[in-house]
Amino acid sequence: PRNAEFAIQVAAPEQVDALYDALLEAGAKVCMEPEDTEMYDPMRFCCVDDPVGIRIDVYCPIPAGG
Repeated sequence: PRNAEFAIQVAAPEQVDALYDALLEAGAKVCMEPEDTEMYDPMRFCCVDDPVGIRIDVYCPIPAGG
């Protein structure tokens, strides 16, 4: 399924980076490297595609302004 995706919310911004690294080590492919961004709310965000093509979003809300 090419259009499947799910999101994982973590408790701290540094956990976004740690989970991103772990997913890459497990065989996922880079989609978007971790960065502070604002989608609906300010957040630390990244995403990867797992080996079968499912997108995994990882995020943590952050205070406005980083």
